[in-house]
Amino acid sequence: FTLKVPEEENFLTRMDREHAEKYDLTIEGNALRLTGSIELGSTRRVGELLEKSPGVQLVILESDGGNIYEGRGLARLFAAKSLATRVETRCSSACTIAFSGGTHRSMAQTAKLGFHQYKVDADYDIVVTNPLKEQERDLQRFRDAGFNEAFLEQVFASRPQEMWFPAPDELLAAGVVHEVVAAGGNGQ
Repeated sequence: FTLKVPEEENFLTRMDREHAEKYDLTIEGNALRLTGSIELGSTRRVGELLEKSPGVQLVILESDGGNIYEGRGLARLFAAKSLATRVETRCSSACTIAFSGGTHRSMAQTAKLGFHQYKVDADYDIVVTNPLKEQERDLQRFRDAGFNEAFLEQVFASRPQEMWFPAPDELLAAGVVHEVVAAGGNGQ
């Protein structure tokens, strides 16, 4: 009598699947919508979807954040593909990094962009991570995206457990967004 060993999902495949379950990617006409947490593998999956959908010109972000490294990867991807970014509801923390990669950045009048200090939020040791150095990297990214210095002085002023939501007119004046549209508006 021989027992059949159950086939187990490869660890990396399982982790990729579990991360992907924390966000949704949908194509809506010429727009790609990312909803949920920015997770490990997000940049790769978004890149694959963009390759299959060459008509996409806009990325709509709805996220409370996630992995800052993936946020940076998304920002580089959006910039390399000359994509516009938009927030219709909320985009906080690592999502704002991804948002900064848009060649034209817009938000709905009622949307919120949220900024705060970084923290290591893992239940395991991360040896080479220094939140202050990571903040400096993203301040430079924001500078390169055209955010003004007075605004950047406030970006990481809120503690990690808090969130700063600047008003749309502040975001326009600071160069964070290029356009504020009516909710559901079609501006780009």
